[in-house]
Order: sequence, then structure tokens, then C-alpha cells
Amino acid sequence: MLNEESRQQFEHQLVQLRSRLLAGFASESAEQKIDEVEHARHARLPRPDAEAIPGSSKPSREQDERELKRIDAALGRMQRRRFGACCLCKYEIDRDRLTADPATPFCQDCFVEVVEQRQKTVKVG
Repeated sequence: MLNEESRQQFEHQLVQLRSRLLAGFASESAEQKIDEVEHARHARLPRPDAEAIPGSSKPSREQDERELKRIDAALGRMQRRRFGACCLCKYEIDRDRLTADPATPFCQDCFVEVVEQRQKTVKVG
């Protein structure tokens, strides 16, 4: 399992990621209010930025909200002293995998299993 120093490093990384996402939400909210005021002032003028640019690499608000939930879940596992253990098989998640994605709840084997199961569900449904 992870030693205390490693756990603290991952916790710090998760808290930083969470803060960045929340700052982005606050910024979007302020921009949205400004846009609403501007739109009300110029209600009949078309806005060139009204639609997202196709192929834009900026994550959507929905993606950011999902990521925030993943981060909060990882922080919760950390508080319960379960961080670093796969949520399915309970074995330790490889450190390189945690370094790449500290919010991951699954080891590589279980992740592949979950993805395959979801693909089967999508094909059936």
C-alpha cells in the first residue's frame, strides 16, 4: 500500500485539481452572467459565439462535473483509508496508474473489465 508521504502527495494533487475545476465553474458562472446581461441588451443581434466550436478541445461543463465527482470520490476513499485500492477487486492500484490519474477507482485489469462490460451494454441497448 501507499506510504503516508505518497498518500499526502496524491491528496495534494487531487485538492489542486479540484480547486482548478471549481475556479473554472466560478469563472464560467461569471461569464454566463455577463453574457446574459449583454444578450438582454442586444436581444435581436445574433451572437457569433452562441454555439460551441465543433471539435473544440475544451472540456464541457458536464465533463468537468464528472471529473469533480471522481475527484471527490477519491478524496472520500482517502479519508476512509481506502485510497490506492481498486474499488472492485480490492487489490492495490499500480502507482504509475495513480500518478497518471489519481482519481482512478480501478486497477488496470478491472478498468478493462468495466469498459468491456459497458461496450457490451451499449451494443445490446
